[in-house]
Amino acid sequence: MQQGGQSIVDRLLAAKNTIAGQNLAKVVCKATTEEIMGPKRKHLDCKLNRFLLKEKIFSFFLKGLLQATHEMNVSIPELADLLIERSQNSSWIVSFKSLITIHHLMSHGNEVKYSIEIFFFKFFF
Repeated sequence: MQQGGQSIVDRLLAAKNTIAGQNLAKVVCKATTEEIMGPKRKHLDCKLNRFLLKEKIFSFFLKGLLQATHEMNVSIPELADLLIERSQNSSWIVSFKSLITIHHLMSHGNEVKYSIEIFFFKFFF
């Protein structure tokens, strides 16, 4: 494990997820790296940017796991599986960051989407 920056394993895993087109897995990997520091805010939060175009204000979100909880094409159970898989990593840092990320998403995520998907999977599977 490197003391400064991401480890080689983290970089390879992020590259593999990028090549495979698994953006959600890539963001989870980047939020739960082996760096001895908390998860970076840019991987957890979504930032609301606004711009003015012809007297109308447009808003758009930058990537982040909180944004993923608000999008309809993202599966919350898939996100949970990815975080649980990372929490079972042999590195205590990755496991701890996974738990921090789960707590952050449960505290600040889209709870309406959680409850709808939990209801669906609970009663139909």
